[in-house]
Amino acid sequence: REKMKKEKLKEQLNFNTQKLKNNKAITLIALAVTIVVLLILAGITLNLVLDNNGIISKSKDARNKWIEAQEKEKKDIDDFVKENMPSWNGRETELPQIKENENTGKFDWYIYNEAQMKFLADYVNETLTEQEQKMITDNNTTVDEIKITEETTIYLMNDLNLGAMFDNSGNLLSGEQWIPIGTNKTLEGTFEGNNHYICGVYINREDEFNGIFGYCNSIKNLTIKNSYIEGLGCTGGIAGGVRNGGVENCHNINTIIVQKKDGDTVGGVVAQCESDIKNCTNTGTIYVEGRNSQSKSQAGGIVGISVGSKISNCINKGNIISGEEAGIYIGGICGCMEADTEITISDCRNEGNINGIAVTGGIVGLLSTKGIVERCSNVGDIHSAQMAAAGIAGQTNQKSGQSNSIVRQCYNSGNITGGKWLGGIVAYFCGKSQQGTVENCYSKGTITATENDSGAIIGKKIQDDGNATFNNLYYLKTIGLYAVNNNATFESETVKAVEDDIKTYEEFIEWIKTK
Repeated sequence: REKMKKEKLKEQLNFNTQKLKNNKAITLIALAVTIVVLLILAGITLNLVLDNNGIISKSKDARNKWIEAQEKEKKDIDDFVKENMPSWNGRETELPQIKENENTGKFDWYIYNEAQMKFLADYVNETLTEQEQKMITDNNTTVDEIKITEETTIYLMNDLNLGAMFDNSGNLLSGEQWIPIGTNKTLEGTFEGNNHYICGVYINREDEFNGIFGYCNSIKNLTIKNSYIEGLGCTGGIAGGVRNGGVENCHNINTIIVQKKDGDTVGGVVAQCESDIKNCTNTGTIYVEGRNSQSKSQAGGIVGISVGSKISNCINKGNIISGEEAGIYIGGICGCMEADTEITISDCRNEGNINGIAVTGGIVGLLSTKGIVERCSNVGDIHSAQMAAAGIAGQTNQKSGQSNSIVRQCYNSGNITGGKWLGGIVAYFCGKSQQGTVENCYSKGTITATENDSGAIIGKKIQDDGNATFNNLYYLKTIGLYAVNNNATFESETVKAVEDDIKTYEEFIEWIKTK
């Protein structure tokens, strides 16, 4: 009986979809009533990711949603149909359009629908079926001729819905699980998203490198939204790992990212990146399970761990939530930088609330020995249950006792809470031989620690030789702490409390010029 219901549902949905295409005058209410009735008959619960916090919740009053949607343009109706009534069954494949590039002499790929995206995944993952092999030969080409190289560009030509629906706990209700593109080998070339989105992605694997892509080189102009991705290490919204090409103008909209127990490294957009990241955003919630309180569970709103790259013009609005025994190296933009690499985070902003165990920052959790954070701001609340929480950087790293990290021209208005070593700008400034710099910064967020060793600018500073530079550091007087180590010794004309309540980063930029 249930099988008959589902078959009837499928037939009716296909009929209504075709009717919508053929009759532009159809009203949204008519389509809505049909869908709702059929869903009730089939016993299906429809769950969507609705809020900016990224929490998966049940759909609210359907009638209100229909009335709201009715007032929008027809394009929104088309988008609704594509997102909630996918025609793809999750298994069917189709050969993408493959054309020779006149400049490179190589073949570029063009993806127009979900079946072609699945073909790309099978091709890259080397899991082509006999039928798919025949598609290639019937096209008078060979697997080698259409080989994807660093010179290849793969163009996404339409928005895609991969068709998955899931419940409050992340369990798959309908559709198929997506296997990331590049599980066994790297996707070479450039994936050009053409500012399209992919939604309805569901991944829940006991494996590493998860996202729309597993291993890849270059991703541009692509959005993932309303999806669920859970896995072990290197789990991200767009990609698990990016190697040579970089990530540009990529976005996670309301997609939940979950790091499984015993996993590490998770990011809202990409988990692990060895190249530049720019103009990316995240509004999806990140859940960090990790291994235990001593493990390195890197998590970032944009990237989990960065290895030798620049991160610029990125914004995180998603919350990062750690389990009770996980969450070391957590940052609103970047969780962790490789220890001795030259990495710069510039012109980035965090608005999400971040909850970690240790080494937690509004911009970066662990800043490398040669890392730079400049022109960045945090307005989210930062919490570290055990130690080291700050508005900008949780900890500056050290190598052989030396630290040369730089934090400059940064602003924090987020509130900082936790155990010990809490700072408005940097939580733990370490390195016995310090050449590092913190300058031209301002913090106004409250600081609430359960233990001592906190400061309005720097929570805890370890220093033997006295070579670190602290200059033009200001904090709102009502914080009630001294700037560094809560010790009056470090107060000066340019490191001090002020009465000026600087309310925005833009106001801060003009204000600091006068100092």
